[in-house]
Amino acid sequence: MQYRQLGQGPLKVSELSFGTWLTVAGGIGHEQAIRCIHAALDHGITLFDTANQYGAGEAERVLGEALRGHPRHSYMIATKLYFPVGDEPDHGLSAPQIEKQLDRSLQRLGVDVIDLYQCHRYDKDFKEIWSYDVPTPWAAIRLKNGNTLITDERDVKTFEVTPDKKIVWQITPADLPAQYRYENSQSATRLANGNTILCSRGGSNEGPQMVEVTRAKKVVWVLQDWTDFGPASAVQILDDPGIPEHPGDSEH
Repeated sequence: MQYRQLGQGPLKVSELSFGTWLTVAGGIGHEQAIRCIHAALDHGITLFDTANQYGAGEAERVLGEALRGHPRHSYMIATKLYFPVGDEPDHGLSAPQIEKQLDRSLQRLGVDVIDLYQCHRYDKDFKEIWSYDVPTPWAAIRLKNGNTLITDERDVKTFEVTPDKKIVWQITPADLPAQYRYENSQSATRLANGNTILCSRGGSNEGPQMVEVTRAKKVVWVLQDWTDFGPASAVQILDDPGIPEHPGDSEH
């Protein structure tokens, strides 16, 4: 079994995880479910994925039973919340609901800590704090100046919007020399020097995959290599001076 870092945190997990929806939740018999979990442990699997609503809580109960007796440091549990559990009507991601469902999951699993707690779905009943109408949004990032950088796939446009919804900067392929015009807009990222990298999945293996432009829309760098690279829906900046490596602080 191979292992890898979970995100940027301190946890290391097996590359394969054991899921409990169609198995432990009732898809197979109780004793067979226990044997499957033990077999997963024997083969080096350390990450077990479940959810409070799987089998109305049964998946968490059986998983906890199977893991009981094994050293707590030898496995990690990922569970989720959002949907109603069994016949209970309440659901969502409100603070009281999170506290309630977390306590119940801990009790069913028989552990003191859940290693990875996840939202099973976004909560459409959340309190909206800001919105902006875009015909076909592909991506959006909140910039350090408080503005939002948005890409619209249909109109092939990337634009920066203030909190009061004023467009203060935008770019389309028509703003660039013909040889640098990308065919569609996917994600975009703002660099520490103020430049913007525009990503494109191209069209029929033609045109640039990435273009870096200044605030004045001057092209400073282009990636157009369909021999060694494919479509560029996104780019990850590995070393960009001035951007701290703290969650929420990055503009990428």
